[in-house]
Amino acid sequence: MHDLGIRRVVVAGDATSANGDALSLAGELAARWRVGLHGLFVEDAGRLALADLPFAREHYPGAAAPGGLERAAVESQLAASAARARQHLAEAAERRGLGWSFEIVRGSITTGPLPFRATDFLVLEGLSRPFAAGLTMASPWSKVAEAASHPLFLLRDNRRHPGSILALVDEAAATAPSTLGMANWLAETEGRPLTVVAIDGGAGKPGMPTSASRSGPAPQDLPLDDLKALRRRLEQGDCRVLVMSREVQDRGQRKLRSLVATARQDILLV
Repeated sequence: MHDLGIRRVVVAGDATSANGDALSLAGELAARWRVGLHGLFVEDAGRLALADLPFAREHYPGAAAPGGLERAAVESQLAASAARARQHLAEAAERRGLGWSFEIVRGSITTGPLPFRATDFLVLEGLSRPFAAGLTMASPWSKVAEAASHPLFLLRDNRRHPGSILALVDEAAATAPSTLGMANWLAETEGRPLTVVAIDGGAGKPGMPTSASRSGPAPQDLPLDDLKALRRRLEQGDCRVLVMSREVQDRGQRKLRSLVATARQDILLV
């Protein structure tokens, strides 16, 4: 795998995050890159502000009636969630012999700023932990992934399901080797077929590695400005993970930005 300049793998979450798969993947990457594992827990300031409102109520499954929100109880819940996240991170790091650190901040997840470093690789959960008979909701971390400039992996509970990896590659971009390296590593690690789609005619350029397509055909062309065609491919195919570089994502007037927050696939941004 090509060097991305990563010095720390960060798994970030809050009280709504399950982070089981995210922590497992973050540990795998930190061990592979031989870097430290860092946990970031965000105490949602909005939830604390809500607890100060006299009319706020909290519903529990099976409860006869909603109860009032008390700030002390919310503070206690957040502290307990942070303690569990820290313990799980420490255990994951120690199993792999990794150095680790943990940080708690209070603020807004979606408006930030969050204390990420330029050399961080982020691992984020795109769904909240299940509640009320197993229901899940979109996670605010999807918006963080959409806005961030860091390389990252956004998970949406696809690691347990079969499906392929689709890599969008611009052969002319400096990030092409890193994108293909990460896509190949992921395909080999998870036993998934890999298809490479060359954007803007890249498949016809010298040096485009046609052998990178594990699903049979050589890399196919896809105009980057044809976002509808890409969405159709993602919706109709068996793609579970979409891999692309920030350089590709930010081209075409950032047409691919919205995919990060709205696609059902896991997203790997290099």
